Amino acid sequence: MEFLMDFVLLAMTAITLENAIFTRALGIGKTVFTVHRGRQILVYGGMVTLLTMLSSVAGYWLTELLTAMGWSSSYRSIVYIVGMSLVYIICHFALSLLPKRISSRANGYLSLAAFNCAVLGSVMLSAMQSYTFPQYLGFGFGTGVGFTIAYWLVVEGRRRTELSALPRSFRGFPAMVLYIGIMSLAFYGLSGHQLPL
Repeated sequence: MEFLMDFVLLAMTAITLENAIFTRALGIGKTVFTVHRGRQILVYGGMVTLLTMLSSVAGYWLTELLTAMGWSSSYRSIVYIVGMSLVYIICHFALSLLPKRISSRANGYLSLAAFNCAVLGSVMLSAMQSYTFPQYLGFGFGTGVGFTIAYWLVVEGRRRTELSALPRSFRGFPAMVLYIGIMSLAFYGLSGHQLPL
């Protein structure tokens, strides 16, 4: 029961209060311009969620190994990237066992999702907080789901700003920066921070 409670608590925290895109600025890049339909967003978000969970499992064991060996935290990022690469290779081979039409579509999103900074960020944040194994899993799952929700909101915001009559100087990138900034403030407000008086 405690395992499930830790998992759910950290998953909800990662989805809302510690959202990868809006509170940590992790994971958005050129994919906003390439992945822009509902099904594509779900497949891409599903890949990110799968990889954050698997990388969290690897990250937990790698953190335990680094601690047991007495290595400093300066090696963590390199070791985590190697662990993420191994997870990517395993997922790539697992996808190659599926039928060709499914594996060819999924492999296109796999490399984008595997080396997304949201995946590395979730493992690094979990290690910095000294989470337990269920907390690693919950934070990894929540980061993936929160990333998918936030990514959908960003793509939808981009689509709507393109359809609206904005002044020429605000079209494109400036409108998206303002939109993401306002959404970030909204998510930042969820965490209960007080404004200075």
